Amino acid sequence: MINKISEINKRITKKLTIVRTSLLEDTNINNSQFEVLHYLNTNSDCTISSIARAQDVSRQHIQKTITSMLELKLVKTRKNRRHSRSAFIELTTRGARLLEIIQTAEHRIYRKMNRDYDKNELQLALKVLEQLDKQLESEVFSLYD
Repeated sequence: MINKISEINKRITKKLTIVRTSLLEDTNINNSQFEVLHYLNTNSDCTISSIARAQDVSRQHIQKTITSMLELKLVKTRKNRRHSRSAFIELTTRGARLLEIIQTAEHRIYRKMNRDYDKNELQLALKVLEQLDKQLESEVFSLYD
């Protein structure tokens, strides 16, 4: 049964990626840039290294992404008094506005999907997925022991 859930999860993830990519087409940003916008919106005092660690990608990838976002004026840097060579990265008003537009469009799609299920069905699905996530997390960590 878990194998079936895993396969369905892969298909759902792929379809959500297609939806996101479609929404991003008109914005002139890619999914990596969107993920950084989202991360910066919910976290403070972020450096390139901290973003890379949180997103489990290379520092070089985030450096390239941030450089392109600086050019688009979606993010700005702020001096880091503790580490002069590692500036903080922040959303600009333009970056925050773009994120809000994209998330509003995504949420509109999700709200339509919500109408197809009653609240109890969604709560049960969420509970099972959260439990699976927690179990898999402990399995992943045990691989590194």
